[in-house]
Amino acid sequence: HLFSVESRELTQLAADHAGVGRCKGFSADGKEFWFSRSKGQHWPYQSEHVAVDIATRKDRLIESPKNSDRVEEWATSADGKQIAFVEKDQDGPGRNLVVSDAGFKDQKTIASAPGSFFYLRWSPDGNAIAYNYSEKEGAVQARAELRLIAADGAWKTTPICFRTCAA
Repeated sequence: HLFSVESRELTQLAADHAGVGRCKGFSADGKEFWFSRSKGQHWPYQSEHVAVDIATRKDRLIESPKNSDRVEEWATSADGKQIAFVEKDQDGPGRNLVVSDAGFKDQKTIASAPGSFFYLRWSPDGNAIAYNYSEKEGAVQARAELRLIAADGAWKTTPICFRTCAA
């Protein structure tokens, strides 16, 4: 649904989508709204990404990266040319932060860690990605940090710890 502040009306953008899980925002040109929806019981690993044209209300699947069954989180750069996503490590509990072109043909892992990357946000110029990182101990998040990394992985900031959870 799209809420108009001027008319104060709520408009349904597309047909009902069972399993809508995460809203991703608008395309760079503002003509599409993007979200992820579940395809199975194992959210977010069995998910697909959908774009809805706001004018026509038609939806289409957004191409997904290789191994999309392991993708947990994704964000598109402001110009729509790059996508950052978090991929669960195939052989262990770790995660990879990957940057790709919009067609998922040229992918580069820019960071790997045993914890989770989440809330990915691109800088307006597309040169950096801000994200939260959490190291996990069992089901308890031991520490959550705000981090910033270059889109090409050339540099990253020292973590800024903003929340500590008691175990």
